Amino acid sequence: MQQVYLRKAFQLVQEEAEIPAPGSGQVLVKVEICGICATDVHSYEGETVQGNHYPFHPGHEIAGVVAKIGPGVTGLAAGDKVVIDPLYPCEACDFCRENQQNHCTHLKTLGMIGPGGFSDFTVVPAKNVYRFEAIDFKEAAFAEPLSSVVYASNRAEIGKGDRVLIYGAGPIGLLHLQMALHSGSAMVVMNDLNPQKLALAEKLGASATVSAAAPDADLQLKKLAPSGFDVVIDCTGVAKVVERSLSFLKNSGRLVIFGVCPQNSEIRLNPFQIYRRDLKIIGVFAANRTMKATVALLENRIIRTEELVAEIIPRARLEEAFKLLKQGKVNGKILVVPQ
Repeated sequence: MQQVYLRKAFQLVQEEAEIPAPGSGQVLVKVEICGICATDVHSYEGETVQGNHYPFHPGHEIAGVVAKIGPGVTGLAAGDKVVIDPLYPCEACDFCRENQQNHCTHLKTLGMIGPGGFSDFTVVPAKNVYRFEAIDFKEAAFAEPLSSVVYASNRAEIGKGDRVLIYGAGPIGLLHLQMALHSGSAMVVMNDLNPQKLALAEKLGASATVSAAAPDADLQLKKLAPSGFDVVIDCTGVAKVVERSLSFLKNSGRLVIFGVCPQNSEIRLNPFQIYRRDLKIIGVFAANRTMKATVALLENRIIRTEELVAEIIPRARLEEAFKLLKQGKVNGKILVVPQ
């Protein structure tokens, strides 16, 4: 098989390797398609989420087919179409015992262990595999990022009547848009620099869109929610945007930091204002036990993904895609198929 990994920053390796055999409780999955995540680009540039961990196996937004099951695996069979939860908690530490597996003290990830989703095959724990039937592989590739969006929605307790502002109308922002609408929000406003992304947001149901390039962008947002927004979600990963987001929250509002800012970035905030206004700042790391619900949302067509796909490319263009995403020259999700 062909295996793809990062030997170190900016050194993407593709080489021939043996197809791994699944051990006890494991499943061998043939990768059919894999989405590129912003964290893949961060890893390519030398900053893995788990702390500069190399070699690193990028590609965790996987949809594939079970090729072989290991000893002791039940409920799965060769030929099953599956998606993968890429977090491997120990299930024994204090965090795991408190059902906070994404903060497991001994957390391993698909990227740390490999092979990743840009390789032909990967071996994963059977408990991390979820079957699907009613959607195609392109739609299923959105299961992993959507599972994080569902987790964020749960953490922010988005509900009926909420006014929501989302910064960043890329694929993740547009998933947040749809999830917020499904959760009963009264208003969902999208903010972005790209007019094409904002047009798609309107098509997907945004109550209003505001161009971040408009000289009166802040005034437009204030007019839409004079008392502020109940929830502001940052999907940009830009520290300055996060810092400014606080000013658009209503009293007792919730700021959700979803985009991955650089690890050394900083923001300025006024602790008195957080105290006086009862503000909540909510971090969202990966996901936690939301994949089953996510597959149901996709299979029942609650969340639309077809319009979010920018391009489907062969693996040979992977490094090019990383660079284009870094430059902000992609309107949508890039999906990668093995060749």
